[in-house]
Formats: sequence, C-alpha cells, structure tokens
Amino acid sequence: MKSGIYHIKNLVNGKAYIGSSKDIPRRLRDHRSTLKSSERVHENIYLQRSWDKYGANNFVFEPIENVPVEQLVELEQKYLDRHKNAGDWKHLYNINPIAAHPPILKGEDNPNYGGLSPETRKKLSVAHTGKTRKNDVL
Repeated sequence: MKSGIYHIKNLVNGKAYIGSSKDIPRRLRDHRSTLKSSERVHENIYLQRSWDKYGANNFVFEPIENVPVEQLVELEQKYLDRHKNAGDWKHLYNINPIAAHPPILKGEDNPNYGGLSPETRKKLSVAHTGKTRKNDVL
C-alpha cells in the first residue's frame, strides 16, 4: 500500500513535519525536490528555513503508517492531535493543526471546466484593448 502517513524529520533538533498522501513515495520526492530547489520555496516556510539551515543530510523522509486512502485525513489528524494534546506542537513544522486535503474537482465540478465563457472572453478583450505587453514591439 502506498497511501498513508509520513514525516520529514530533522535529525539535529528532532522537529518533524507530518503529512499524509495517496502516494507517499511521490509526495516525499515532491517535498525533497521543492526543498532543495534554488528557484522554488517549499509551501511550509518553517520547514524550508530549517532545511536551508541544517542541510539535506540532516533530514529523513519516512512513512510512519500505511493507511487506506479513505482514512488519510482522519489518521493524519490523530497524529497532529497527539502532538498538540501532549503540548508538543512546538516540535512540529506543521503550520495548520487541522489535517485537510482539498478535493480535486474534475469535469463539470471544476470551475475551469470548458475554459472561459464567451462573456468572460469579451470582458477580458475589452479590458485589455489598447494595452501593450512587455514583449510586444511598438
């Protein structure tokens, strides 16, 4: 099973980031790639700053528990609550104490489904009439 709870742990100070994913190996690769990239900043600025300070060799990326996809948010919340209730929240890089995964909207449920409406295209066209873009040659 690839889905479950994982952590990214700092071996120097013991702090960790707890997360969950349908595909832990892919998610951990994404975290590592973003953290070590010089052009992007990780979505969690505390984890990014710690990574920059202590270096890649001082972090481990590990699955904690395999969990069915349907239980990911519930069990991630239990891990977060365990730290919070123990007065241990300061030992986590997590910013939000609430485990939440935004739904992935597909098809007609996605607000971008089908592209822009003709009315919206017309409004954008009128709004941009006479404006130049930085790459336009005058």
